[in-house]
Amino acid sequence: MELRRIGRSTLEASVVGLGCNNFGMKIDEAASAAVVHAALDAGITFFDTADMYGGGKSEEFLGRALGARRAGVVLATKFGGIAFSQKKTGFGAPDAVVASLDASLARLGTDHVDLYQMHYPDPATPIAETLGALDDCVRAGKVRAIGSSNFDADQIAAAAAAADASKGAAFASAQNEWSLLAREVETDVVPACALTGVS
Repeated sequence: MELRRIGRSTLEASVVGLGCNNFGMKIDEAASAAVVHAALDAGITFFDTADMYGGGKSEEFLGRALGARRAGVVLATKFGGIAFSQKKTGFGAPDAVVASLDASLARLGTDHVDLYQMHYPDPATPIAETLGALDDCVRAGKVRAIGSSNFDADQIAAAAAAADASKGAAFASAQNEWSLLAREVETDVVPACALTGVS
């Protein structure tokens, strides 16, 4: 399996990753574990989940399925989706970021997340404040790299500028919908990522 570096981080992951959003929603723990082990056996080293998937069960199932094989993977999760889905804001505030991370670490059964992603932009919190909290998490050893999800081109550029100004952790990745049926990101998001060194 080909490996690729994630942005300007030190993380290298398989070019094919496994999205774990169905764990705890469409499939149970036994089926989730079977999928994880099949992926590992195929050479997949990137596993992506979120605190909102399956009401937290996705993180729990994934953490238990990885078990002793945890060290050999890039484990990615996201925060803020629960609040966003409830039309709440403030999930990017420093205290909320730390609380979300600690809860995810407990569910995943690990002491660090390799890639911690902001699931949606938080209109109530300046991105510089969120990045400051994420930088603290990186410095504490709880997170290796950070990323965004569902940010538009302007938000990606603003986050990169804020990180440059603070000299702190910057988003290494952007996770946005992109497929043969959804190609809108090619006109703005992809160029913004290329300009800022974001995968």
